[in-house]
Amino acid sequence: MRSEVDPVAPDGGDGPGPSRKGARTRQRLLDVAIEQFAAHGYRATAASRICQAAGMSTAAVYAYFPSKAALWRAALATDLDRLLERVRAARLDPSRPFAAAQLALVAALDLHPLTKRVLVEGTPDELRLVQAHPLFAATTALVAAGLRHRREIGELPVTADPDVLALGIETISFALLLTTLRAGLVGDPARVAGVLAVIHAAAGGPPSAPQPSVPKPAAPPPAAAQPATDTSGL
Repeated sequence: MRSEVDPVAPDGGDGPGPSRKGARTRQRLLDVAIEQFAAHGYRATAASRICQAAGMSTAAVYAYFPSKAALWRAALATDLDRLLERVRAARLDPSRPFAAAQLALVAALDLHPLTKRVLVEGTPDELRLVQAHPLFAATTALVAAGLRHRREIGELPVTADPDVLALGIETISFALLLTTLRAGLVGDPARVAGVLAVIHAAAGGPPSAPQPSVPKPAAPPPAAAQPATDTSGL
């Protein structure tokens, strides 16, 4: 009887790359794991439940992942990768990339229930995994580039450190995202807009990608002096 498991190096292990069928099996496990972890949480989801939902034996999961924890981390990373692709594909307002990305992120979370569940009820360690994902690192880099440009054109003090400010804005935005979800502020856009306004004011306006500088037109030459009018005979 042929095994349902194709040879593949488990996550974190060495070995040849997965066969085509092995890659499909691994992806199937990840897709089902995302669904099960999102619906029931990490503790209530046994590896056997995931394998059963995927139509595989319990042993199958351990051919691809060394533990349930490794499967959970891979499932969360996959869901975050897909969320990042969705945000990047959204039509963002180029004049307000930071705010637009935040709004697109919140709007897309309903399509990524595992990420949303972790943001709503995750432990500090789980939240750190989310915050370390490129989904937030990319936003930080965008903000830093915009702040650097603002410093160059004099809208920020020369002593301002764009990278430090961007990291602070990332921290505030992550806290805003958590508060929005955990306190149910999705239906209170005025409060969210107020926080974004504070961030924009502190950073000299909505952070945006650097724009090419346009040289200022030269000042017109001073007008020639006109002779004084003799009014003695008036």
